[in-house]
Amino acid sequence: MSRTQRTAMLLDAAISVVASEGLRGLTYKAIDDEAGVATGSTSFYFRTRKELLQGVAERIAEHELAGAETMLASPAMVTPSTIDQTADTIAGALLQWLGPDRKRTKARLEIWLQAAEQPELRTALAPVRDRFLAHTRTLLAPRGKTAAQVEEQANLILSMIDGITYDTIVHQPSTAPDRATLRRAVKAILLAVIGPARIPDEVDRGMPMSSEIRPFSIAIPQADLDDLRERLGRVRWPAGPSEDDWNSGVSPVYLRELSEYWRTRYDWRAHEAELNGFPQFTTAIDGANVHFLHVRSTEPNALPLILSHGWPGSIAEFTKIIGPLTNPREHGGDPADAFHLVIPSLPGFGFSGPPPDAGWSMHRMAHAFAELMARLGYDQYGAQGGDLGFGISHYLGVLDPDHVLGVHVNTLLTVAPPDPAALAELDDEDQERLQALADFGSRFAGYRTMQATRPQTLAYALADSPVGQLAWIVDLYRGVNEAQALHEDTVDWDYLLTTTMLYWLTNTAGSSARVYREERVLTALDPSTVPMGVAQFPHDARAVRRLAEREYSNIVSWTEFDRGGHFAAMEQPDLLVDDIRAFFRAIRRPPHPQ
Repeated sequence: MSRTQRTAMLLDAAISVVASEGLRGLTYKAIDDEAGVATGSTSFYFRTRKELLQGVAERIAEHELAGAETMLASPAMVTPSTIDQTADTIAGALLQWLGPDRKRTKARLEIWLQAAEQPELRTALAPVRDRFLAHTRTLLAPRGKTAAQVEEQANLILSMIDGITYDTIVHQPSTAPDRATLRRAVKAILLAVIGPARIPDEVDRGMPMSSEIRPFSIAIPQADLDDLRERLGRVRWPAGPSEDDWNSGVSPVYLRELSEYWRTRYDWRAHEAELNGFPQFTTAIDGANVHFLHVRSTEPNALPLILSHGWPGSIAEFTKIIGPLTNPREHGGDPADAFHLVIPSLPGFGFSGPPPDAGWSMHRMAHAFAELMARLGYDQYGAQGGDLGFGISHYLGVLDPDHVLGVHVNTLLTVAPPDPAALAELDDEDQERLQALADFGSRFAGYRTMQATRPQTLAYALADSPVGQLAWIVDLYRGVNEAQALHEDTVDWDYLLTTTMLYWLTNTAGSSARVYREERVLTALDPSTVPMGVAQFPHDARAVRRLAEREYSNIVSWTEFDRGGHFAAMEQPDLLVDDIRAFFRAIRRPPHPQ
């Protein structure tokens, strides 16, 4: 065992001793016993009690404040969004090391707070705490304060964060550490000291301020539509075969016909008006703009439900199910099955626009959507999604289990077990499904690999050519759609084109592709305890149930349909609506008494 490893082990042992005996029990022998090392090991590495506490304090302090370091690096970054980000980062970093064990949590905080109060430990804490104070001074300096006032208030912020952390987490019996509560407390401290009136507005990029939710309406300039029509009129078609052949990509015959329909018959303004018929809003979360539909039911006990699309999907994917889900009374359903719907454009997609930084994985999007539901005041809600929306919905259950009642998905993938004996246990139908999944992955490996490795290179082509953007979407769409011919009489061409328009008009081909770069290393999803319902459609990749239930022990319902594909909300809206209703009907909780 290296010295570094043993040091880390002894530090954890010190925390365990404090958790069980308090600070008075922090003796070398107690730590040796807890760590399972030879007597005298602690004194060998930590000659004095002070040095041991220094080591613990350094470790904790680094975890607490490292994430906030870049948030307030310059006065230009001091905006409502960065205040939100700073509070969230501090809260998240704190919770990283606090953990769910209340006894250990209290012990760690006691070590941290005692270390902060002891003059002889200031040296150990100085590098991290001073770095945070320096950024806090940067935040306060442009506010017309004297140097003494800046120093006083910067120290006040730090001490209040120490105190509020302790009070919020330690002095709430039977309440697990809660990121949202801690974040609100830290933000309140920042705003109380800085003063919200002294925080400048966001740079005007159409982004909402702080956590404010702003109404939004789609209004594409006519010049953008004229430019599109002009580009469609002068397409430079590639040389090569001109027959109706899909073997090497989108059929030239099909794409020419669809492009001409787009140029001469498709009416964007009609679809713009249709989308504007649903209430829309934007808000800033984690520095990114989030655009969403928010359609509330008139039924008093409707359950909030957040619907997440994937790629190359959009909010338009859900327009056929909004009415039946929000107003079942008028669509042949039971009013008790009503939902309030929240339908976001994923960050990087559509009117959410490109986020300002990298790292927008499904996990981070789930964090943002949990915050969105909290801002909307929804204490209990469900989640539903397919494609990327499956991962986002699953992570909502992982990250926000106290508020997510259930997760319904219409995409679920399973892989062949590595053990030949386990593989041999599968019946013929399961074996066929595994082979179909392998074929599915092979067939669509091209677009996934390109978007995972070279999204920026791809963006140059798609941002400049509307026909290129259309072909990129149609090629995948055909492969996972029930009506693979994609003729006008079997597939709604207007839907295909509206989806394409939401990528083209917002110039988000590149930013939407980047999610595959964030997810390029496929790993098993974190386990969830929130009930999951699965809907499987035959023209999509279908999971093997017995393998899925081993990986996802929270599956409580499973429905196999005889028709439909990947974009179920558009292809088979009635089937999907019925399955969503049935799943949540079984797990809805009665409303809280007023």
